Amino acid sequence: MLRDRCRVTEATAVAALVSGAPSTLHAVITGGGMRAAVPYVRDATRAAGTLMPPGRPGLARGTVVHLTMSALVAEGLARRLPLRPPGERWGDSASASSTWA
Repeated sequence: MLRDRCRVTEATAVAALVSGAPSTLHAVITGGGMRAAVPYVRDATRAAGTLMPPGRPGLARGTVVHLTMSALVAEGLARRLPLRPPGERWGDSASASSTWA
């Protein structure tokens, strides 16, 4: 059984948007506010552009790289993770074994 494409796409969008939140928050706290964080976020996004050939930094290139990497990771997780969380299976097996005891 496959996961619902719409839900995978929604989860990918959310993950792509909030994945930079921890480092941005750190830049806000250590750099002295949002004004200091904006160049940090811009420079980090530009640096991600170097991962795409020919390896030049750029804001648009960095955005494309970030979104592509987010989509690839999300697709990999959607295909490999079980549909049901392991806790439910373990709980089911634990309740079944307790009825036998």
